[in-house]
Amino acid sequence: PRDTNRAGETFASTVLDGLMAAGWPARTVDAAGWRAISRRASAAAALVLDLEEFGFPEESQVEEALSKGIVE
Repeated sequence: PRDTNRAGETFASTVLDGLMAAGWPARTVDAAGWRAISRRASAAAALVLDLEEFGFPEESQVEEALSKGIVE
């Protein structure tokens, strides 16, 4: 069994980070931007499930998972 408590928080915080990087408010982000942000957030949420200690995946871990196609 996995502790999924941080998956939702990870997804939400990664979406907010992506929106802030793309320019706030959210209506300024187009459909392609939303897809990229959602993909990154999904990868981060999936990676947090493998952490044994409290924390969140590093940006480099998310990038690696996405580039290798580990998480889609």
